[in-house]
Amino acid sequence: MLANNLVHGDLSAFNVLYWEGEVRIIDFPQAVNVQNNPYARRIFERDIERLCGYFARQGVDADARRLASDLWRAHVSQPTPAERVVEDRRLHLGPADGVA
Repeated sequence: MLANNLVHGDLSAFNVLYWEGEVRIIDFPQAVNVQNNPYARRIFERDIERLCGYFARQGVDADARRLASDLWRAHVSQPTPAERVVEDRRLHLGPADGVA
């Protein structure tokens, strides 16, 4: 979905179907566009944390933050609106002004 600039927005184990080696994701009413929604990354991270939490209860250990970060970096080629705001602040204020 990230490769197509989309974040599910309500991803949980209930929305991931597995049958005969095939995985399907369902229920997309809350899907958001990565480039148009300034909260897309936070929503994506929440989705990944929710899935990792479910699988942790099943005995699968995963670092949700690292997984979300790696996936985001691999599939989102342009900065999102929120990331552009942060970058603009860095350019205008600089590190000495408290914007890291």
